[in-house]
Amino acid sequence: MVDTGRGPRDGAPEAASIRLHVQSIRMDTDTFDEDQTELEVLTRKPVCFIIIGKPGAGKTTLAKRLAAVWKCQLVDGTSTIEQAIRGGTPLGVQAKEKLLNGEELDESFVAEIIVDKLNSPEIKHYGYVLDCLPSGCDQWKSVQEQVELIKELQLAPDVIINLKIPDQDLQKRRVGQKVDPLSNELFIKAVYDPDSRP
Repeated sequence: MVDTGRGPRDGAPEAASIRLHVQSIRMDTDTFDEDQTELEVLTRKPVCFIIIGKPGAGKTTLAKRLAAVWKCQLVDGTSTIEQAIRGGTPLGVQAKEKLLNGEELDESFVAEIIVDKLNSPEIKHYGYVLDCLPSGCDQWKSVQEQVELIKELQLAPDVIINLKIPDQDLQKRRVGQKVDPLSNELFIKAVYDPDSRP
């Protein structure tokens, strides 16, 4: 600010008119364009997670929590097959027929259902939490080929979480696990019998 040597009352009407002019400009222009902001939110890439780790390490438990918090789609073997069957998708109809005939769903068929889900419109809108690929089973594709498939997805993962757990801790978790027959959820002993903790 430059000192002009004027007192506080000198030039006061000019300053007041400048302030009024600035305030009127601020009221006339909306710096927040609601349509543009909505468009940016709708076209932004959703967040996508992959969780890897040993079986029983807690991947599915973490995946369910992340999906709930981030409002993403959970993509794991069991729930994706159930969704395909309930939704009546072509692959879901095939899966239902196989299961009703007592057949096993092989790794390549399950992977096909998962890849189909990963390319669905709801995944493009909400993102995903994937906890079933890469699979340690080489029946369908090698782990390296599965990683290449993941890299080539329309929505590549933003976050990769590797759950590491020592073998002895994993064994303790697995030995005491129980399955709820109604919900098909898996519980470790510390959850269903908290008083038995050492």
